Amino acid sequence: MKYASSVKKQAGAETVLWVSGSTQKYLTNEGLGRMLSSKGQGEQWFYDFLEKGTSQMLAIDKDAISSQYMMFINIRFDAGDKRQGIAGLGLSVDPLAQTVRSYKVGESGSVFLVRGNGSILMHRDSALADGAHWLKDLPGFSASLSSALLDKKPFVHSVYDTAEGPHIVASSYVPELDLYVLAELPEAQVLGD
Repeated sequence: MKYASSVKKQAGAETVLWVSGSTQKYLTNEGLGRMLSSKGQGEQWFYDFLEKGTSQMLAIDKDAISSQYMMFINIRFDAGDKRQGIAGLGLSVDPLAQTVRSYKVGESGSVFLVRGNGSILMHRDSALADGAHWLKDLPGFSASLSSALLDKKPFVHSVYDTAEGPHIVASSYVPELDLYVLAELPEAQVLGD
């Protein structure tokens, strides 16, 4: 753990981690963080990463141990004999989450981050950023609108109806993180009454 603490300090990280596919141990610079669930029982991010065969992965998510927003920089390792896993760093992005929550577009518009699968990662209403809320379930967002906005394109925009009148929404895909930055605001704030 001494080496991990040194790496953590040198990198300015919140956590250093190692995850073993064979032992299912999730180790951090403080020791055993938790045991992974079996494949299909949770921790799908880990098993998907190993199955993809890519050497690295960037991800922004809430840390299961600290509940802080982190950017995880993960590297795959293969120790032979089917012993695979990841080593990584977790860098705090709580300031980013705070910026997203407080950012205004126009007078009352907002920005938020949505995962590639449509679940909301960061939002002005932090209750929506719990992993159980989806873009398609927000008021005015249909499944077809959500699908169009989450189409891995650099820029997409549309108009949707709300109780307060039409809103403009735009999305921009960030492929390195498989995330979308969405901005929405009342159409009247852009076009006038």
